[in-house]
Amino acid sequence: MKKAILFTMAILAIISKASAQESRRQWHQREAFQTETPMVHDPVIAKEGDTYYIYATGMGIQQMTSKDRKTWTVLPQPVMMDGQS
Repeated sequence: MKKAILFTMAILAIISKASAQESRRQWHQREAFQTETPMVHDPVIAKEGDTYYIYATGMGIQQMTSKDRKTWTVLPQPVMMDGQS
């Protein structure tokens, strides 16, 4: 009985890890999109030249860019992900 429970727990752990890795792959493959109202956590805004940048927390550190501070393009890959080495 103990072996069956341990085996089941091991399989669930493997499936969970594979699912998390697939989610990260899908996150990285997501296409950029535009929004007029960026909804972000802990935003930091900066300007370089004629481009504004927002960096925000969430699934890693996400980056958005804008020329007019109204239409923001969310870049498809986070600047930094949790657990990166």
